[in-house]
Amino acid sequence: FLLSGAKAVTQSNTFTVNYKGAVVDGASVLTMISDSLTANNFGVVVITSTAILQSLYMANVNFDLYANASSVTIIAGNSATWVIDNQAGWVTLIHQVSIRALNSDGSVASSVQVKLIDAAGHLESSGTTDAQGLVYALNATEYQTSGSTYAFFTPHMVEVGSTIVHLVIDRSRTLDVYRSGDG
Repeated sequence: FLLSGAKAVTQSNTFTVNYKGAVVDGASVLTMISDSLTANNFGVVVITSTAILQSLYMANVNFDLYANASSVTIIAGNSATWVIDNQAGWVTLIHQVSIRALNSDGSVASSVQVKLIDAAGHLESSGTTDAQGLVYALNATEYQTSGSTYAFFTPHMVEVGSTIVHLVIDRSRTLDVYRSGDG
């Protein structure tokens, strides 16, 4: 797959046994969602472009992600196992966190506002719990790097109604948060 000088979205595709699974070049913008890239020499190659890689599964021969003079945002997926080479650009790692709000008696807390605030005090994402007490896929940035400089955005503050919890978010997961003083 080659994208040059354009904007595109891929979703739920398989790119396998190629020299390069996906190439983004020439000031392009590519969003890949739930794609699988395996057994390629290079998974995703991003050159002077922008890529958003959401919930990808990659297991390639050399590099899963090669980026040069580009901006790449990684959201969830199996990114903890990727081999990444980043040169003269920025890579941002974002995890997706789901929160289940529970009252102190263990019952679900529906219609409760949930906020995720980064280490600098900026609201990063928010939502309202559903009938099962869940708010899904809140984006939580762990870090941004140029390859030599890192900016960390965690620990995060999670507000569930009036309850506040501080935690380091270093992977995508679902968390149970008990609201104090309820029940």
